[in-house]
Amino acid sequence: MSESEKFGEVADKVVDVHTSQRPVLNADDALLAELGYKAEFKREFSLLETIAFAFSIMGVVASVTSTFSFPLVSGGHVGMVWGWLIPCFFVMTVALSMAELASSMPTSAGLYYFSAKLAPPKWAALASWITGWANVTGQITLVCSIDFTCAQMITSAITVSTDGATVLGAGATYGILLVILFCHGLVCSAATSILARLNLFYVVINIGTTVAAIIALLVCSGGNKVSTKDAFTLFENSTGWTNNGWAFLLAFTAPMWTLTGYDSAAHISEEVSGAARSAPIAILLGVAGTQILGWLLLIAASFATTSVADLVTTDLPLPLGQLFLNVLGKRGMLAIWSLIIIVQFVTGAAQGVDASRVVFAFARDNALPGSRWWKRINPRTQTPVNAVWLVIMSAALCG
Repeated sequence: MSESEKFGEVADKVVDVHTSQRPVLNADDALLAELGYKAEFKREFSLLETIAFAFSIMGVVASVTSTFSFPLVSGGHVGMVWGWLIPCFFVMTVALSMAELASSMPTSAGLYYFSAKLAPPKWAALASWITGWANVTGQITLVCSIDFTCAQMITSAITVSTDGATVLGAGATYGILLVILFCHGLVCSAATSILARLNLFYVVINIGTTVAAIIALLVCSGGNKVSTKDAFTLFENSTGWTNNGWAFLLAFTAPMWTLTGYDSAAHISEEVSGAARSAPIAILLGVAGTQILGWLLLIAASFATTSVADLVTTDLPLPLGQLFLNVLGKRGMLAIWSLIIIVQFVTGAAQGVDASRVVFAFARDNALPGSRWWKRINPRTQTPVNAVWLVIMSAALCG
C-alpha cells in the first residue's frame, strides 16, 4: 500500500483504535478512544499549566523584540501601534474557531485531524495531508526561527557589552544556534510532569519581563518622548515601497509571527487533564493575553522612539535592542536584554515540545517517512523522544 493510500484512511477515522488499547481510565481517554486513538501519554498538565504553555509559546516580549523591525519600517509609530492592533481582531476569530474544534476533538493530531473531519469525505484525506505537512514544516521552521533569533539576541548583547569591539558573524551565530537547539532537545525529551511544571516558570518570567520592559521604556525615557499625537498617528514609510497602504500592511508581519503556536494547546491535549475544557480556555487566554501585553509594549516603544531613522539604521541585529540602549544605557539595556534572552530561550523550548507532538501525531498516522521511528514513545519518560530529536536536527538543517 502506498503512503497516500495509507493516509487515505484518515477520511473515515484517521486511525483505527489500537487493539492493544489500555482500559479507559477517565473521560479524557474515553473521548480520545472515540476519536480513534489510544491514550499513550500521562495527563500531567493542569488547566493553569496548559494556559501557561499556550501563553509562553508566543513569548510576547521576545517576539515583539524579534519582529520590531517590521512595524518600524512599515509605518513607524503607526506601524507599531495600529499595525499590531488591527490584525489582533482577525487572529482572535481564528482562535475562537480553533478553540471550539480543540474542545470537540482534543487530540495531538490537531489541525490536520480537524481538516479531515470538516472537509467533504471525497477531499478529507487530501485536505488533511496538506494541512498536516504544512503544520509539520511550519512547526519545525518556527523552532529554527525562534532559536536563531535567540542566537541573534546573544550576539547583540556581546556587541553592546564590548562597545562594538566584538561583532560576531554568521558562523558564530549558527554555532550558538546549535548549542541552543541541543539544550532544547534535552529539555523537550523530559517527562510530561517536568514539562508541565517548567511552564509555570516560563509564564512568570515572560509576563514579568514584559511588564518590566514596558515600565522601563516609559519611566527611563523621562521627558525624552514623542507627543501622544505622534506616538499614535505619525506615519513614516521606510520600506522603499511608494504605496503607503501596502507598506502599512507589511507591519502586520510582526503580530502574525508572534500570534502563532496557540494551537499548541490542542497538540498537548493528550497530556492535559480535562482537555476538552482546558485546551480551548488556554487557546483563548493565551491569545488575548499576548495581544494585550504586546500592544502595551509597542505603545511604550512608540512613545520612547524619538527617531525611527536612528533605529532603522542601527548596526545591531535587532532594532529594539538599540531602543533599549538609547533609553536605558549600556547596563540597563544588558539587564533587560538578559531577561528577554531567557524569555526567547523558554519560548523556543515550548515550541520544541509543540513541534515534537505534531511530528509524533503525524507519524502515528503513518504520514511521515520513517513513521515507525518517530511515533515511538520512550518507555522511561513517556514522551516522543525520537520525534523531539527529529525536530531538533531538522531545525539545525534549516538554520
